[in-house]
Amino acid sequence: MRARWAVLSSVADQGVAALTNILVLVAAARLSTVADFARFSAVYLVFTVLLGVSGAYTGQPLVLKRGGGVETRGACRSAVAFTLLAAASLGALLAAVCFLVPGDTARALMMLGLVLPVVLGQDAVRYAFSTLQQPHLALLSDLVRLACVLGALGTQVYGAPPARLIALWGLSALPALLLSAALLHRATAGAPTALRPLLRRGHLGQRFTVEFGVGNATSQLSVLGLSAVGNPLLVGALRGATTLFGPLNVLFTSATSFGPPLLGRITDERRRVRATAVLAAVLAATAALWATALALLPD
Repeated sequence: MRARWAVLSSVADQGVAALTNILVLVAAARLSTVADFARFSAVYLVFTVLLGVSGAYTGQPLVLKRGGGVETRGACRSAVAFTLLAAASLGALLAAVCFLVPGDTARALMMLGLVLPVVLGQDAVRYAFSTLQQPHLALLSDLVRLACVLGALGTQVYGAPPARLIALWGLSALPALLLSAALLHRATAGAPTALRPLLRRGHLGQRFTVEFGVGNATSQLSVLGLSAVGNPLLVGALRGATTLFGPLNVLFTSATSFGPPLLGRITDERRRVRATAVLAAVLAATAALWATALALLPD
């Protein structure tokens, strides 16, 4: 029962994360002009790629660890610390470069650089909670983030510049990050922090990052390429269209990332098969319901 609850909590957490991304884009579309939404979407697309790289480099290798010993708890602390330091360094560089570049898109990218440690750090803690077999804490953190981001964006009026929306979106994740950090600190108290193994050649995250770059990142960045050679408004239009498919993409990707490690911890084979069947049925039912909802939408 505990393992099944962990799987369901993990899937629910991914659903909340997907819902947050959708509502952020919907809110930005309602608050922005067509041109400003295109700029916001371009910046948000950059964040999506950076989020994928961060998850591939630190998150996916982390969830493959088993047990709750000192080594695993130390790996969780190390992964989160590494993500925060890397995001702060990259974010500072991005903000400094964009500060020297004119234009609304550059201002929005500068804001992304400033809030990058917050949004990537909060996501890294989610992987840590999954590794520690406490996905309900990740779900709690994401629910806090969802409430905060809706409240922050709800204070804005039509015509808000993309830089302000990016700043509010990023800073609204700070309460969730602080809550997650406090919970993780208590769960991993006494465990060492070692960053050097994450930089060592042959680190498993390097393979996952290459895989992400060849597949997912390339397809996402191609949207920016289309806007560079064509109409920049294409970014906003394509992001609006892909938002409809975003929930299934995030849900199924996360289920394949978090599901196998959690299912592998079930010692009894019959229970493991039963839990896998339940998870597959839930995913299939979700896909069927979403396809039905899209089919019923008016032209």
